Amino acid sequence: MMTGSDLHDEENYRVFRKLFNEIYWNLGNFTKKAERVSAVEPLRDLLTQYISAGLDLDRIDPKLEGAERPVWLAGLLLLEKALCKSNKLSERIKFIEQETQMALEANPSFALVGSNSLTGFSCWAQSWGLSSLIAGHDINLKNSDVPTYFACVINSSEPKLNTMAKEVMDEIYRHDKDVDRPTALSGRTALMRAAAHTNSEQINWLLGHNADVNRKDYKAGATPIMHAINRYFGIGDNNIRRHLRTTLDLLIERGADIYLKPNTGEDFGELIRNCKALKGDDKKYYKEFWKQQKKDVESSPPIKKYLLEGSVTGKEIRQLQSDTDFLLFPTPNLLNTLIFFLVDKGITQFTSDDIARMVNQDFHGYDVSFVSGKYTAKKMRDYLNRIVTGADDVQVDLYLSEDGVYTVIADGAQKNVVDTQ
Repeated sequence: MMTGSDLHDEENYRVFRKLFNEIYWNLGNFTKKAERVSAVEPLRDLLTQYISAGLDLDRIDPKLEGAERPVWLAGLLLLEKALCKSNKLSERIKFIEQETQMALEANPSFALVGSNSLTGFSCWAQSWGLSSLIAGHDINLKNSDVPTYFACVINSSEPKLNTMAKEVMDEIYRHDKDVDRPTALSGRTALMRAAAHTNSEQINWLLGHNADVNRKDYKAGATPIMHAINRYFGIGDNNIRRHLRTTLDLLIERGADIYLKPNTGEDFGELIRNCKALKGDDKKYYKEFWKQQKKDVESSPPIKKYLLEGSVTGKEIRQLQSDTDFLLFPTPNLLNTLIFFLVDKGITQFTSDDIARMVNQDFHGYDVSFVSGKYTAKKMRDYLNRIVTGADDVQVDLYLSEDGVYTVIADGAQKNVVDTQ
């Protein structure tokens, strides 16, 4: 049974809710800032009274207009909305600072709102002043399924608005250094969203704070540059990709790997060809760019990659040859012997170039000129890949990573673990 005090508190809350809902629906009718500020002043007074009376700040009321969020946050969001046209963060902060400080001193829970932290929720609402004021108090800043930085990304190239958003990101960075934390369901990052929104200002900020330009999401295996090109990877539509050429040039300049492919298998050229946001000369430019990139790669000598520089000597290979005659074996058995030799030395990772060099006569000095045609780098890579796929029946299992590194797997169970990483 409610006490008289409880009934009084509930009556106070209903007064607050009635005023809140009226302002929520009418505030957009005012075109001048002074009119909007005047319209929210009665709410400011009631919110102050509500907080001072020690009423339930974490109350979530479905009858309070707008998305479900705690009453204290709803009140502050609506107050700041009076300054929705202001691009000065300091002005926004000053406008709600006193009421925000009162609310924080009352120790609200900062429980998540859906998949968002309260700071992230405020960023989605573009309440930059409130976001900046509460970020350092938000116990779930790093724990939300939708990362706070992801919520900070805006679909605008307006310089002052971007400056304000980046100022808030600076404040968040004081409390959370991981700008690359992905969304829980799809693995998308703030940089992927900024790329899809072709927001070069926020792209530069994120890259300057160690965002990974080649990170892939979980769902599509798409990198930031792929998200910029193709809306079908899950972020937005073609209408948000207003500055695509600037964005693509920036990402490529900052190290985007255009040779990576999404799970659907298209290369960069196919993605460009199918991109509906690129038109006319811009699409033609990137088609020619891709054509030239492929030509340059095909005409360049392959870059050799070594992991074992100095780890194995020619003398050791000569001794292995003296003990086993392994260089005279058929290739699968040759590799089996050489790999077991490496494992005995504690070496479980290598490249095909490492193997090709170790069996090359110039490295070990043993005369294998009569079979040297079998020991080219390409053939070693082909033979190793046959072991990876199980085409050759040998005593070792190998796992091949995307960057061309082979790892020796001790048994099938371990191989399954590596395959799922």
